[in-house]
Amino acid sequence: MFIDTHSHLDVLALEPDFESWVEAGRSLGVKAGLITTGDSNGFQSAIDCAHRVGWGYGLGVHPMFVDGVQDWELDVLDQSLTSHLDDARLVAVGEVGLDFYIENPDKGRQEKFFIEQMRLAEKYSLPVSVHARRALFRVMAIIKQFPQVKGVIHAFPGSKEEARQVVDLGWKIGVGGAVTYPGSKRLRDVVRFVPIEALVLETDCPDMAPADRIDRRSYPADIAHYATIVAQLRGETTDTVTEAIFSNALAAFPRLANLI
Repeated sequence: MFIDTHSHLDVLALEPDFESWVEAGRSLGVKAGLITTGDSNGFQSAIDCAHRVGWGYGLGVHPMFVDGVQDWELDVLDQSLTSHLDDARLVAVGEVGLDFYIENPDKGRQEKFFIEQMRLAEKYSLPVSVHARRALFRVMAIIKQFPQVKGVIHAFPGSKEEARQVVDLGWKIGVGGAVTYPGSKRLRDVVRFVPIEALVLETDCPDMAPADRIDRRSYPADIAHYATIVAQLRGETTDTVTEAIFSNALAAFPRLANLI
């Protein structure tokens, strides 16, 4: 069984093949997943999609959207979390974090939004799905300020030493399509190095496509392929890896257990 711990599945929801893509995932054992948001404009579509397919959702403001929203966006998020807290499908705050790769990032504003959203996660006792592109060192400094908040570093971008530090903080490491690329040597080293208890799988669908995907998109069913790659890298059986990573996903996002 599999759980897709990070996706934007709602982006695909209006396409004619949507149901077949979801069913293809189910046929391979994808029992649930987490649909994350960019800003409040996407909250309802993520909620609707999660209810449609039986997955969970997270609400948050993505660092790449921070420059396009007003400060009151944080109030909208707070209100949305309050009003949906009794919804079993609300399982996380996300996608939040930092992205210093984009052109001319407003690092101070990104950090303000990240810190405030970590506070909301603490307030509502929710885990977090965190984006950390070219900013893992700052992400780690901020999450250390919130020892009660745990979650996943989505699309883990760091080294083995950074992975060890993340694991020591009680966080999980998200692995997706990048692991299928032979050139992703640093990520593959991390997958071999960390305890199996630290790993979760994700598609980031429709983004972060696997190496052989002609249309450059990912889909829920890709999780099974990623599990096979991880097992090969670790020299373990696919069944062993799959069972462990499924448990890890539930540990990272406990409310997903209500959806299985």
